[in-house]
Amino acid sequence: MKRLPQKISGGVSNRFLRLSLRTEFPLDAVVRAGSLLAVYEQKEPEIVDALKQNEISPSEAQALLRAMLRKELNRILHEQNSETALSDQEIDERIATLKAENQALRDAMKFKDWSLVQPALCAAGEKTSLPLPLPVSPDLGRRAASLQRQINKAEIKTLNGEDVRVAAAKLLSKEDNADFDQFIKGEMVIPPILRGCGSRIFSAG
Repeated sequence: MKRLPQKISGGVSNRFLRLSLRTEFPLDAVVRAGSLLAVYEQKEPEIVDALKQNEISPSEAQALLRAMLRKELNRILHEQNSETALSDQEIDERIATLKAENQALRDAMKFKDWSLVQPALCAAGEKTSLPLPLPVSPDLGRRAASLQRQINKAEIKTLNGEDVRVAAAKLLSKEDNADFDQFIKGEMVIPPILRGCGSRIFSAG
C-alpha cells in the first residue's frame, strides 16, 4: 500500500494505492510487493507528466461522464423515493426550470461555452480521482452538455410519475440497466497506466 501524490489523487491527501498480491505465502508477498512498488515508482513520473499536459484519454472521459450520470440518477432516485410528495405547482416549476436549462445548454453548445457543465464534470473528477483538465475540451464539453440535457428529460418523466429506472433506460448500457442499483453504487477509477495489477484506489478514514 502506498500513499498517492496529491497530483494523482486529485488533491486528496488520504488516498492510497493498494495492490492485490494474490498469494497466501508471506515471503512470496514481500517479493511481489517489492516488484510492484518498483513498477509504480518507475511509472509515477509518467503519470504526473501526463496530468501536467492537460490530457485525458477516451476511457477517462467516459468515466467522467458515467460518474456525472451516476450522481444525477442517484439524486433523482433519492428524490423519487422520498416520502414527501411535491405539489402540482412545485412539479410544474421544476419542469419549467429543467426545460429552461435544456434550452440554455443547447445555446451553450452552439457557442462552445462549457461553463454550465464544468461544475458537474469537476465533481465527477473528484469522485473518480480523475482531475479534470481545464479548460474543458470541446469534445468532452459537448458530450457532457448533451448528457445533461438527456438527464433533464429523464427527470421530467420522473416528475410526471415514471420510475427513474424506466425514464433513464436509454442512458444506460444493457448491463447497467440489468443492475441499476449496482450502477448507482459505482466504483473508483485509477489511471490506466496503473491498471492490470489487481489494483484499486480507496480513501482512508
